[in-house]
Amino acid sequence: MSRCLKSTVILAGIVLALTGCKQDETDKTWFSLDTTYFPFGADYEWYYYEYTRTFRDGQLVSADTQAYHVLVVDSSGTDSAWTFKLEGYFDDLPTTVQINADSIYVFLEGYYAKPGKTINVVKPETDTITDLFHKFSIEYAGETLEVKLTYATDKEGEVGSRCVSRLRGKGMVSQTFSFISPPDSQYLIDRVFFLRKGTDTIWF
Repeated sequence: MSRCLKSTVILAGIVLALTGCKQDETDKTWFSLDTTYFPFGADYEWYYYEYTRTFRDGQLVSADTQAYHVLVVDSSGTDSAWTFKLEGYFDDLPTTVQINADSIYVFLEGYYAKPGKTINVVKPETDTITDLFHKFSIEYAGETLEVKLTYATDKEGEVGSRCVSRLRGKGMVSQTFSFISPPDSQYLIDRVFFLRKGTDTIWF
């Protein structure tokens, strides 16, 4: 192989690793993470608004709105895996995201545990996992993938819930959190404002 051809092959491999593309070993076609519910790539950046409401005895005590972002600050890949390091985080993923072949591990934090499972990034299958305190589920609402958790504590009346909603090619479009500990309750909802992919910006 000539030096020029070797350089071309190496460069192509680097580009594919950084943009989240890989070869499917079964049918020898290519797919991009941008076609999945987990569209990660170098320098991808999501902006969100978080709305927080706190109540006591059913009366609004406080309300707050703030903006934040999640940014891919580093990425690497091989023929069979990708790693993306994040500034900020999504509720259903760690700050260092690892995708092996076509699989990713998702989880949500509950009471004394973080229930989760490994799912397919292209077409996650629905499933439900339950234990004494938690109900963790993978569901769909139309085209939206929902990673859900409901849980209780060992204190009477204390319950909580989390839900992360994802769309193909856009990733997390919203996530919610609620916690009730009578007489207090708190509700949070994060909604995506825009997603930046390099020079392209997707508004919501």
